[in-house]
Amino acid sequence: MKKVYPVLIAFISVFIFSCGKVAEITEKPPTTLEPKTEKKGLYTYVVPANFIFEEEKSLIYEKGKDVRAYVVYTGKARLKDLVEFFDEYLYKLGWEKESKLVGEEAILAYSRNEQLIVIKIEPKFATTHIKMLLTKD
Repeated sequence: MKKVYPVLIAFISVFIFSCGKVAEITEKPPTTLEPKTEKKGLYTYVVPANFIFEEEKSLIYEKGKDVRAYVVYTGKARLKDLVEFFDEYLYKLGWEKESKLVGEEAILAYSRNEQLIVIKIEPKFATTHIKMLLTKD
């Protein structure tokens, strides 16, 4: 019987700690995604306004106006909605779709002049990660 108490206490502790996260996990993604314009050097692109830039997970190389970057954004949205979002709003900024691969994750590529943006969308349990590579053709 004494062996059961530590396991029971650990289980109750985890349950109490996770109760605060229930609202965050069960919160539904927005039904419409609003665009937020981002600019890195000569690259102008959009991300959903409810996504937050993860500076500690990103890497940006700048030399004058020449930029190469790997940027990460975190937020909530459905994969299908994000694919449609990028198709619509990047097109409006003059980006042309080069390729699209969609499954449990999505990889999208867009080009404009000599610029290239490769986007990886990774749905996770409670959030979605957008990872973008800004480079040249």
